[in-house]
Amino acid sequence: MDRSNSRQTPREANLFTTNYDLFVEKAVDIVLKEQTPLVFNDGARGYFNRYLDSSNFNRMVAYKGLNNNYIDELPSLTLIKPHGSVNWEKSNDGQVIIRNKVVGNPVVVPPTGREGEETFLNNHFHDMLRVFQLELDKPESVLFVLGFSFQDDHIARMIRRALENRRLIIECFCWSDEDKDKYLSNLKYTEQPNNLKFIMPKELGKEHLYLSDLGDILLGDFE
Repeated sequence: MDRSNSRQTPREANLFTTNYDLFVEKAVDIVLKEQTPLVFNDGARGYFNRYLDSSNFNRMVAYKGLNNNYIDELPSLTLIKPHGSVNWEKSNDGQVIIRNKVVGNPVVVPPTGREGEETFLNNHFHDMLRVFQLELDKPESVLFVLGFSFQDDHIARMIRRALENRRLIIECFCWSDEDKDKYLSNLKYTEQPNNLKFIMPKELGKEHLYLSDLGDILLGDFE
């Protein structure tokens, strides 16, 4: 992202997760302690009280010269949680406040089997998925999938629709070799679309793929 031409390609990566936990936020906190130009965007605005607002996902941060003679867009990581988070708390006026700790009654979509219905009834969750859909519709987009089996039917429908765009590529990292058939079944495919790819452990001489393997693959360090 840091080396790309921001006039042609935004220096931005989006991280979508249906998990409620704060592991990503904790990891980002560690990374940002180092001297790095990375900007983290979780959709919040405010200072003491940080409110969730989907319009904040469209923000860009840049350095500018002292004489305004240049503007250099900084690489940014956007975190989008369409099923909520354990640090989201609803205010009295119906807004969602993002806290820096786990709250007692978090704003989340519970795993009841009715996730799709509850997601679309809640404006905040609906906005998150709308951003997801818009990102998939962008030309030359690439979606990496890790630890998600497409069992959420409302998300699986979005993926099927997005795959109609042949300029989109989806790469699924399978924990086991059996995952490929399960993913295709959950997506209701009898034949694998050309732009839906699977990276399987057997192709890399391993029994399972882990998060650390994903980093090695993306960096080109996997033998």
